[in-house]
Parts: sequence; C-alpha cells; structure tokens
Amino acid sequence: MINLNFTFVSKFVLFWIIVLAFACNSSFAKQKKAVTISSTEQLQDIRNIEPIKQFWKSVCKDQHLEYTIEEYRVLEQKDEQTGKPFWILLGVSKDGHLRMAIQLFVSGKKIQFTSASLEKGMVICQGKPRVCTIPGMMDGQWICAKECGPDCTKTVSVFYSDEEQDQLKAFLKAFKMK
Repeated sequence: MINLNFTFVSKFVLFWIIVLAFACNSSFAKQKKAVTISSTEQLQDIRNIEPIKQFWKSVCKDQHLEYTIEEYRVLEQKDEQTGKPFWILLGVSKDGHLRMAIQLFVSGKKIQFTSASLEKGMVICQGKPRVCTIPGMMDGQWICAKECGPDCTKTVSVFYSDEEQDQLKAFLKAFKMK
C-alpha cells in the first residue's frame, strides 16, 4: 500500500511539473523577441512601426523639435569605418531638415526591431537637407553625414525602462503595441 501511494504521489507531482513546464514555455514563447518591420525582398512594405513613430514623436517633443516625420524607409547602409552593412528605419521630415534613424536587424529575410535596436538608441540629425541630415555609423556609433559642420545637430536618444527587465516588452507596452 505504501508503494502504491508513493507511486500515486510521484505521478501527481510529475503531472504538475509537466503542466507548469508547458505553462512557462508557452508564456515564454509569447514574449516578443523581435518585431518584424519589413523583409529584404520587399523593403517598401513597412509595418509595425507605430510604437517607433510614437517614440520619435515623444523624443521630438522632449527636445522641442517641431517637425513631423512624414516619410519612412528601410535602408541598408555601410559603416563608414568598418564597411560592415547595417539596416535602419529612417524617418524624414517634410522639409528634409530632420531625419531620424533606428537600427534594425536581419533574421533570415525578416528585417526586425529588437532589444539590440533599443540598446543602440536612435539618432536625430537636424540641419541642411540632404547634406547634414544623413544618419549613419562610424565604427558602430551613430553619426550624421561627415560634411555636417557647425550647422548640424546630432542627438542620440535611448529608451530605458527600470520597470521591466525586457526592454523590448517595456518599449512596446509604453508605446502601445501588444
């Protein structure tokens, strides 16, 4: 009789361990690790950028920049020092005096916004159109065009939440994407 109870208890405990493992696994799977923005095959098909647009609006407001970003593009660029390719989501104001960029990452054919995008931050280049306002990177750091000169302003802004360990989850929550 004791063996039977031990077997029953063992099975009961094993059953709940399996149930909890599946529950933890499925909630882990629900956590977003990346948000697909575009694909390497269709760069003009840009989606899921509403949280980024809201973040950019918030940064412009905080920096007292009175620009409206009206054009969004996904671009592949090369680091000016290392030559290493990287992807960005570029936002351009109507008059071209302000351009904002955030780094995206490729996984297979998907171009994605990830926690690494948040770690790198976003850059704002403000100044003369098409000369000064071209965001890029030099040795992995944000820059505005080299010809920029004194009439150009570069601002790097990083999102951080101390309420949530998963910064991507915190970002999507703060800027309303589930």
